[in-house]
Amino acid sequence: MALSKKRTGQQNAAMHKYFGLKADALNEAGYTLEDLGDVIVPATPNMVQRFLWNQRYGEVERVTPLHKQCFQFIADIFVDFGIDFRIALPDGTRVEFDPTTVKECIWRSAQKWLLKKESTTDLTVGEVTDVHKTCERMCAIKFPDCAVIPFPNDDRTIDYPDDDIDPNDIPF
Repeated sequence: MALSKKRTGQQNAAMHKYFGLKADALNEAGYTLEDLGDVIVPATPNMVQRFLWNQRYGEVERVTPLHKQCFQFIADIFVDFGIDFRIALPDGTRVEFDPTTVKECIWRSAQKWLLKKESTTDLTVGEVTDVHKTCERMCAIKFPDCAVIPFPNDDRTIDYPDDDIDPNDIPF
């Protein structure tokens, strides 16, 4: 039985670069978190600060470690209870994608759907490639106006089989 090749630091950095590039492409195409439909959008400390704290109390001039702990605590409550972050937002709030929401809502959904794995740290080099291709195929169906983002540091073209994903099976 052949051992699976573990990811390198360079591939981890490329994954995170991809999350940012995909967020930019989705935003440029005009998509928001509302376009994810029924996927639960997890709260992040950054989202708590931007959409809850800043809108109510104004921007924090200097974010202290105590602020960061509070934002993390609030985000953890949302995640621990499985609450979609969007319910805390005032009606009509437009929330764009960021690298964290791409990772949590798109990448992780595709990863669970394809490999039944929860954590990105459990992925091998080949599995990262498979999840990336799956994300791009699913995004091409769900977000047709969004640009295709090749995996950073990979000069190969993306080959998309036409018939392997049913639009009804897309988990986001």
